[in-house]
Amino acid sequence: MAAILLSLLSIDNAGAQGIQFASVKISGQGINNVPRISWSIPLNLNVSKLSKKSVLITGLTLRNEGVIYDYGGSRFKKRAIAIGPTISLFGKVGESLIYSLGFAIDYNFHYKEKDFLNKERKNKEVRVREWGSNRVNKLNYSLKAGIGSAKGIYVFGEYFLREFLNRDYTQVTNGVESKPYANLTVNRFNIGIGFLINKL
Repeated sequence: MAAILLSLLSIDNAGAQGIQFASVKISGQGINNVPRISWSIPLNLNVSKLSKKSVLITGLTLRNEGVIYDYGGSRFKKRAIAIGPTISLFGKVGESLIYSLGFAIDYNFHYKEKDFLNKERKNKEVRVREWGSNRVNKLNYSLKAGIGSAKGIYVFGEYFLREFLNRDYTQVTNGVESKPYANLTVNRFNIGIGFLINKL
């Protein structure tokens, strides 16, 4: 089983750990974003050799994405678990340097919100847990670029092309309709480290 997994993962990252940053604005005014740790687990399904020093990889990636921000003396955490197709180009420069370029589509299938009154963990309130939630944009797209060592570790940057939250989402509370995210704008960017299974 382990051999099969290693074969599927091939030369792409066997997992990536990143620090996620965001531009968060309420009614157009920027507020304090707290960088968060995010992770991704790739399952590569096809590896095509383009040349002696480049390969094209397609597959699926499971990811934890979200945002943390402070507002009004409290802290708010919003996160989604997503899965979707990815395509990545890995190339080698000389004998020791690799680069990567990638594109991904994410389908956000589970969403959770937590609030921390006065930023204290003892005052945590889990307000939302939803499968297939319309509170986030269910589909998001990202561009990725990385550079690193051909021996196995590389750093990358990743930018998401759509906002995280669905600002048109409407909820009904006691018969009253509201749009809780109408004035909340969240755009995200990841910086992280990936690990290669095999040499290019």
